[in-house]
Amino acid sequence: MHHFHLILTTAILGMLSFIDYSKEHTSLTSIEIHTQAKEDFNVFFERFKSDSLFQVSRTLFPFKEKHLDIYDDSMIEEERSLNDWHHLHFEYKKDYATREIDAYKQEVKIFTDTAKILLLGIDNGINVHYYFIKKQGKWFLSNKDDLST
Repeated sequence: MHHFHLILTTAILGMLSFIDYSKEHTSLTSIEIHTQAKEDFNVFFERFKSDSLFQVSRTLFPFKEKHLDIYDDSMIEEERSLNDWHHLHFEYKKDYATREIDAYKQEVKIFTDTAKILLLGIDNGINVHYYFIKKQGKWFLSNKDDLST
C-alpha cells in the first residue's frame, strides 16, 4: 500500500509540474509573439547585414531573383537555393555616392509589412531592388530585382 501511495504522489507531482510548465511555456510564447509583432526593420536590418547565419535564417528559399537581359530588355527569372547562397553585404557608406567608379546611393523604404532596399547608381545604370516582407511579426528577405543596364 505504501508503494501505491508513493507512485500516486509521484504521478500527481509530475502532472502539476507539467501544468505549471505548460502555463509558463504558453505565457513565454505569447510574449515572444507580441514582441515579434513589433520587430523594428532597422534593428532587424543591422543584424541581417552583419550576421551571416541570421541572414540565412531570414531569407526565403528558394530565393527569387530577376535580372534584366540587356540584349533584348527582357527579365530573366532565377531561383537560388540555400546551397548556392552567399552572404549579402549591405554595408553602405555615404561616400559611395561620390566615388568616381560605380557610385550609387542606397534608399530604404519601410512600409507596414514590406520594405525595400534600393541601390541606385549615379550616372552608371546600377539599379537593384531588394524586397523584404513581414511574416508572423518577423522580417524576411523575399526577392531581388536587378534592373541594372
